[in-house]
Amino acid sequence: MIRKISAIIFSVFLMLPLSVSAEMEIFKIGYVVVEKILKEAPQTAASNKKLEKEFKSRTDGLQKKVKSIQKQEKDFNKNSVTMSATDRQKAQKKIQNSKIEI
Repeated sequence: MIRKISAIIFSVFLMLPLSVSAEMEIFKIGYVVVEKILKEAPQTAASNKKLEKEFKSRTDGLQKKVKSIQKQEKDFNKNSVTMSATDRQKAQKKIQNSKIEI
């Protein structure tokens, strides 16, 4: 009788690691790299294209304004020596106002 009980207890202890490992397979631990998912998601690519399309005209307009201001500054630096003080101040003010608008 004691032998049967000890055999049953022994077999239960032998089966314990099997049941624990089976349960551990259910609970797997992992991690998520959100940044990678957001970069590679098809929705991200679609939304980026949509935003680029929407803001392209604004970006192009700003780039044109910047080039125009750079040209004005170059012309001002070239011609400031021969300008009168009032004309120089007006040109500087015009350039500054253009920069503020951007």
